[in-house]
Amino acid sequence: MIPLHKLERIILEYLNKHDNRDLNEIAKNTNILIDQARRAGEWLKSRNLIEIQKTEDIKIYIESNNGQIDAIYRGIDKIIGINNKVKDLY
Repeated sequence: MIPLHKLERIILEYLNKHDNRDLNEIAKNTNILIDQARRAGEWLKSRNLIEIQKTEDIKIYIESNNGQIDAIYRGIDKIIGINNKVKDLY
């Protein structure tokens, strides 16, 4: 059995019960921070327990008080695969 961090267990337990694999939604629905979800996701990915893919890019435009517009680019991470080894953890 593979020892897992508390955050890794939270992610895996959620994935075993839900079809939604968007890390933002996982964080929201499990009451952890998005940073914690991403970190735990990367740990699980490094153990070859899940596969993560950046699914789309988003442009966010912010207009400042002086009228200048800045763009922020952000990708959305989504878990696209769960290794069969995950089933052995429960």
